[in-house]
Amino acid sequence: MSHNETATLKNEGHSLSTSNKLFNRNYLMLFQGQFVSRLGNSIYSIAIMIWLKQITDSGTVMGIFAASTALPMIMMSAIGGAVADRFPRKAIIVGTDVVSGLAMLFLAATFYANLPPVYSIAGVFIAGLIMSTMRAFFGPAINAAIPDLVPEKRISGANSMGKLSEKFSQFFGYFFGSQLLMILGLPILVIANGISYLLSAFSESFIHIPQRLPEKTKGVKAYLRAFKTDIGEGLRYIGRNRGLKKLLYLSISTAFFSTPIMILLIFYVTDFLKLGEQWFGYFLIDFGIGSLVGTIIVSIFNVHGATRKFFLILFLIFEAVGYVLLGQVSSSEQALALVFIGGVMNGFTTISIFTLMQITTPSKIRGRIFGTLTTLSGAIAPLGMALGGFLYDFFDKDIAMIYGISGAGMLVAVFFVSLSSDFRRFISYQTPEQLGHTGFSYTIKKVHKDQILEQKERFIEEQFKKTRSQL
Repeated sequence: MSHNETATLKNEGHSLSTSNKLFNRNYLMLFQGQFVSRLGNSIYSIAIMIWLKQITDSGTVMGIFAASTALPMIMMSAIGGAVADRFPRKAIIVGTDVVSGLAMLFLAATFYANLPPVYSIAGVFIAGLIMSTMRAFFGPAINAAIPDLVPEKRISGANSMGKLSEKFSQFFGYFFGSQLLMILGLPILVIANGISYLLSAFSESFIHIPQRLPEKTKGVKAYLRAFKTDIGEGLRYIGRNRGLKKLLYLSISTAFFSTPIMILLIFYVTDFLKLGEQWFGYFLIDFGIGSLVGTIIVSIFNVHGATRKFFLILFLIFEAVGYVLLGQVSSSEQALALVFIGGVMNGFTTISIFTLMQITTPSKIRGRIFGTLTTLSGAIAPLGMALGGFLYDFFDKDIAMIYGISGAGMLVAVFFVSLSSDFRRFISYQTPEQLGHTGFSYTIKKVHKDQILEQKERFIEEQFKKTRSQL
């Protein structure tokens, strides 16, 4: 064992032994740092989508933007996962936030240069590509680090609190994003987003993340071979776990069919329901509140085992049916109700799946597993984004038909994967603690009746041989 690995193991033991609560110092610093950057990014996200619609009014452009900015994260997450297992996760988390913040500040500079709109659009695309690349490394590092920052029984709570942070920042951003865009203008919001990332990096710099680091590799070629080996190990792990593989198939199919729903939501609100642009933010908030409710359900009731299996499959079915019904309603109240229910279903299933993957994956390969799964499950999502935008323009803005196809496709995928016994067994997994094990173990040894009689006779003979004082 190397000196680095030995030191890391010592630190890991100290860290976990001195903190048995969820909001320990390390997790608190991570939580507040992420909240700040999520708040800035939520405002930026809704502002940039409204701005693109105002400038282009094209579903195709919106779909291409979403697909192109998602592609780097999806394609590079497997590499990001391998990096998260081979290099200090703290450095990855802090470094990616710094780069994202600087990318936003450079984008703001292009707006102040008074360039033609086409150059501003290009700048938005480039900044999106950079931030997407950073998320490919940031995401696996965060997902791999959380189980090592909190006790095992608090992992579900940590994921729920992370979701809570995400949703509260989205509530604020989505509610005030359109108003702030009109009052302050896009360049100011871009600067604020950049500063939020830098503040997040500052908070995260105080975190200690326990981690077993492998031996350092010398040379670029050696690192490439090591990354290839790490990624291959992640693929083999997924391949050997038939239940996880079935979950991957489900993730791929649901990602393909569900992405057009969110990509076209702004067109659904403004063109289909004939509501103002501010309602786009209200619908996102509505979905976020529902997702938060689903997250709280997982955290409070500690859903696991057969209960997790039942509700996970049921909620996936409800979510798919809700997408179909969205294209059939005519009032904002009905649409808001369906979006809220869809958020509940989505929040429950997302946290349940993330927690399941974290507790079933060994820490030393957790980063590459999450990265590989992100790459494989999300590889088809950009196609769904681009195709959804293209079909919206091609079918003359018939959003009801597109939503119906998306929901029906997701429903079929859930039905067929749920037929697999390997999938059902995997999502029913329970930790020893959830099964009620105390840590005390014993073995029951079967002995034949003749052996018992023989041992009894031997014991009696030995007693006869003893003197009275020995007895």
